[in-house]
Amino acid sequence: MPINTLNLERLDVKTKAILEGLINENGEKVTIISTYKLSEVETGLIMAKLFNTSNQDLLVDNLVDKTILGGLVIKFGSYYLDYSLKGQLDQIALGM
Repeated sequence: MPINTLNLERLDVKTKAILEGLINENGEKVTIISTYKLSEVETGLIMAKLFNTSNQDLLVDNLVDKTILGGLVIKFGSYYLDYSLKGQLDQIALGM
């Protein structure tokens, strides 16, 4: 199943720089929540787009949560990037 609802390029340069700095300093674990178990190739593509690195450099955990309906949620330290369909629908419902 392709990840067609994810557009990590829309992250601004400042956010990407902060996240990349945290990787280099803390070596924290990244949690990717998806509607199905991601393959190593898919995980690697996500990590390359998000952090300009491969998933071999980081601890990556993939959790499956079908309630997000599609897309991904990425947790890293105190950061929470919601690219899920459920998150988008919630924003529409709140009028954002």
